Formats: sequence, structure tokens, C-alpha cells
Amino acid sequence: MLITSPDDVLETMGWKENKKPSVKKQRELFIEFSTEEKVAAGILQTQELVHTEDLYFKSNLSSSAVAQALLMLEIQGIVSSLPGKIYRISS
Repeated sequence: MLITSPDDVLETMGWKENKKPSVKKQRELFIEFSTEEKVAAGILQTQELVHTEDLYFKSNLSSSAVAQALLMLEIQGIVSSLPGKIYRISS
């Protein structure tokens, strides 16, 4: 292969980025929550920052139920996790 420009080197080595226009994903307007997710989200709405231990005590749910609810809420973009097992509603 004949190299005639720096772009040829980048393309040959596989280093050239394929720039695609970013597609913004629109949030769903109406999200169906499980009972545990509703309880966790309700507690998170009352305080700015909530530790997972506080969620366990305030919700009367098992630790696995709270963890599952927080994970699903985080995947849906409803809550954000912070260092130290602290969660908050996403902005």
C-alpha cells in the first residue's frame, strides 16, 4: 500500500476514528416502576443524598431488593450513584 499522507497511516493502522453524528436518545415519558423502585425513588425524592443503609431502614425492604431497585433506576437514568454507596435523583 502506498502511503501519501498522515491519514493513510492512521487508516492503515486502524487508528482513524470514524466520526458518526451523535444521536441523542430521548427519555421515555412514562416509565413503569416496580413496587420496590417506587419506594426507593420516593425516599430519594425526599432527600438530596441518601446512603444505601438509610434506604434499607426507611424502605423496610431487603438489601437485595433495594440493590436491585437502585440498579434498575440507575440503568433507566433516574438515579445516579456517588462514591460511598450514596445515591441521588439524576438531574
